[in-house]
Amino acid sequence: MMSMVFSCNAGANYHNAHSPYLVQVVATVAADEMIHRFYELAKESGIEKPLLYQWENHHILYGTKAESERFYKNCLEAYPLYDVQLLEAPFYTFDRKRCQDKESIAVKEYDHVLLSANLVKDSTLQQEYLDYHTQQFEQWPEVSQGFCKAMFQQVLLYRAGRQLFLVISIPKGADFESLDKKTVENNSRGEEWNKLMAKYQEGLPGTSEGEVWVFFNLNK
Repeated sequence: MMSMVFSCNAGANYHNAHSPYLVQVVATVAADEMIHRFYELAKESGIEKPLLYQWENHHILYGTKAESERFYKNCLEAYPLYDVQLLEAPFYTFDRKRCQDKESIAVKEYDHVLLSANLVKDSTLQQEYLDYHTQQFEQWPEVSQGFCKAMFQQVLLYRAGRQLFLVISIPKGADFESLDKKTVENNSRGEEWNKLMAKYQEGLPGTSEGEVWVFFNLNK
């Protein structure tokens, strides 16, 4: 999926981490100018406490189905020239049901880490990447075992064209970087998976050379 050691941390409090929808808006003006506008548009969409994340000119709303659909519709009407995408269903889902001791370590409140990268342009490699994730739980069980050990509550992967969106939910207030290291702790197969997945991924336009996954920061 991705390299599991990150250099920064991002998260937001959300009480229901099940079946979230994402809305991404790629603006054509400076990101700082749009943060307040999208917040107000979310409020107009009936979202009392919107979770809005941002990287450069990419803005993401994390919400329920109803919230996201209203926000998506309003964004299309307000910004017809922007690239607006509604992401309804992840193609990969990990949750605590995959863990043997799920009852004792599942939590009720979460922080969410949102990241994005691109798949490489080669369509054959893109399909290989998707196939690997379809088979991961059966053929690479050490990966999800690492997620369990790290106390990840859910790991979701969405796709829009070549762009990948990753959501990792962790216990509220936990340090993501510290938890993330546990995914490959004494887990050589987990490390092998990360190295294998690296050939299928590349950075979004605007990333630095060698940079692949970028963190979206919560706008407060």
